[in-house]
Amino acid sequence: MGNKIITEKDFWICSTGCVPAPFQGTASRPETKSGDTYITERDTSTASFIDFGCSKYMWIAALAAAAVVVGAIVVGVLTVATGGAALLVIGAIAGAAGAVFGGVVGALLCGQQLSGKRIWENTKTNFKIIGTHTITGDSTMTCAAGGKITYAPNIKNWWQAVSLATANYLGEVFNGMMIGTTVGAAGMAYLGGAAAYAAGGLKGVGSAALRFLASTPKNLYINAIESFSKVGIAMRAVGGGMGALQSYGQNGQLDPYAVGEGAFGAELSAYRVVTGQGSIQDVWGMALMLLPVGQGKRDIENNLKNSTDIDAPVKDVDVVNMDDAPTTQMDDAPASKIDDSPTNQPDDTPTNQPDDTPNSQADDSPTNQADDSPASQADDSSTNQTDDPDNPVLNNTEPETPTKPTKDGQAFEEGTGGSGNKDKRKAWQKHEDAVTDDLIANGKEGGTQITLDVEGVDTNGNSFKTTIRVDNLHQTADGSWQITDAKHSSTKNLADNKVNLRNTFTKNQKLAYDAIGGAEGKGGIKAKVTSIKPRGANADNMGLNLNKEININNKIDVAVNNPNGGITYRTYP
Repeated sequence: MGNKIITEKDFWICSTGCVPAPFQGTASRPETKSGDTYITERDTSTASFIDFGCSKYMWIAALAAAAVVVGAIVVGVLTVATGGAALLVIGAIAGAAGAVFGGVVGALLCGQQLSGKRIWENTKTNFKIIGTHTITGDSTMTCAAGGKITYAPNIKNWWQAVSLATANYLGEVFNGMMIGTTVGAAGMAYLGGAAAYAAGGLKGVGSAALRFLASTPKNLYINAIESFSKVGIAMRAVGGGMGALQSYGQNGQLDPYAVGEGAFGAELSAYRVVTGQGSIQDVWGMALMLLPVGQGKRDIENNLKNSTDIDAPVKDVDVVNMDDAPTTQMDDAPASKIDDSPTNQPDDTPTNQPDDTPNSQADDSPTNQADDSPASQADDSSTNQTDDPDNPVLNNTEPETPTKPTKDGQAFEEGTGGSGNKDKRKAWQKHEDAVTDDLIANGKEGGTQITLDVEGVDTNGNSFKTTIRVDNLHQTADGSWQITDAKHSSTKNLADNKVNLRNTFTKNQKLAYDAIGGAEGKGGIKAKVTSIKPRGANADNMGLNLNKEININNKIDVAVNNPNGGITYRTYP
């Protein structure tokens, strides 16, 4: 094999290239008896229009693309629907796109741009053609880009060459995804570390690190489950196909083991690492399996699912179905345009009365019903203060029991009003308890009924300060805090994406959630948050530093009851 004199029909492969290719001989050269032209040391260009398809630029471009996208999200230049674990998936997508771009660049630079800078080594000096040394199977070539080109005796035709090239390009795109995921993990760690430090200093960082380590078994479990989802099966199919193409390209025949290894590469990599046989890439892949990649995929899918028609106006004016007064009707204005008119906004004033006392039950009499007149509504001034002495914005008391729903919110947190109000109150409380239990079961344990002081700028450009109480608050993998609010209705299917979630919020919630999510008002002004601080016994009991700023995820999870009796999670905005 080493003594073989090379002709135009023999294929070669570059250590940094994806495409096997034969060299192109100079015209008017002596030929073999079969008519094949000999290759000499003067021949440095291949017969392929993309030459060896340099892959070196694919890794560089993948790293650059992921760093730009993830970096822009980290510094706030780009705003994404979800943060934390979603950065892993976003980084992977950016890395894959960068790898594809790098493959195009490599194909353009390889060949004509670099062929003149290649140098043959170990030529056959005792066999010359027109005074030029010939090339044998033992010869090698060094490329200026750093690759080493060697003879590939097992590749006999272009079918094999194209198969191997396809498998190699797919493999490099997968490597680009791994690079992007790693960059996403760095971004997630930075955000998480910064948020944890802001919330609790070095102790907070240590606690966040311990929480991440504790979450790795769950991450492995979710990643395993997601690997058999539609996307996961598609990825396995691509991996199996890549193994088939690679085995045929290298040896001219299909190797079933290569197909299986491609389809179950993650499991085999883990096996090799555990048994001490793993390569650096196996260890790298195993480390990525400990990250919440699957959860990031779920977060993005949920956001995409819930983004359709979420901001559409609600036309059904019989949503509440508990009062014939016009003020109980839903606001028909589009959700993307914030309407703060007092008659349509619910009062967020908390109550200190236990739910089981008569004072906590709404009565059909005027004295106990929420008054829709402007005088009874929360003040629309920039501070968003109310004139209720029980409002925690005005004093430092905090009722830690679930907030009694107001008249405008009865269809969404039904605890009072109308006939059968006791059953409705129980249904609402059961739903809220079920949401908390579901979060705990899914590793999202945190605190309940947490009071937050929120400051920011509303959609009119006015500064505000308000207080809200959230049903659930838990920390995510990146260290930020996720709000989950439970909303229940026995008269409206809140799980329907066409139902506007904003109309289920109280006045203070609308103001705070719009700012957290960066909602845009009629004048094009975007609301924003300048400070969010926890307050009260419940926040203290879950380990938060009171009156110290925390980083809240810019998407509110809204857990609503669905017609099947279960829980559907939607996001706002």
